[in-house]
Amino acid sequence: CLDQIGKGRRIQVQRPGFNYTFAHICILNNDKTCIVDDIVHVLEELKAARSSNRTNFAITYPITHLKDGREVYNGHQLGGVTVHSKDRVKSAEAIQLTYYLQAINSLNDMVAEKWESIFCDTVELFQKSNRKIKMYPFTSSSLKEDFQKTSRVSEPLESSQPLCLCLVHNQCEKLCEL
Repeated sequence: CLDQIGKGRRIQVQRPGFNYTFAHICILNNDKTCIVDDIVHVLEELKAARSSNRTNFAITYPITHLKDGREVYNGHQLGGVTVHSKDRVKSAEAIQLTYYLQAINSLNDMVAEKWESIFCDTVELFQKSNRKIKMYPFTSSSLKEDFQKTSRVSEPLESSQPLCLCLVHNQCEKLCEL
């Protein structure tokens, strides 16, 4: 599950003479790095802790404390949360990720639309080979399609942001054991 989250940022849009990635079309923060949902930082810290066999990092709900001291509110991005004791997350049945893309000129807008299309194709391919996880990509390119998809979704999804990927578990199995 954690590995799948970063795949969207590696999608490439091929144009004559250049391959664009998420880093080329994302909205930048003041540090000139891509703006990503805070939950992505939380999951990256969890992955790093696991890869180095550290057990001192825990996702808490609805606020997680990052090692750099920031407090991250994740109550709007995790759903169906089961907690251990006080507020430590044991599992989450749903997660919402939003990718923020720029549309500053016609080339950038065209590349962003193509990136969204490839992203949705990638989600569909992943979905076909992972039936236990339901993924719902909603894009800013077509609100009409978003509303049509939302009306077919049996689980209620309440928002569609610039490019939003909603992952929802199927049946009793958890999306990510945290």
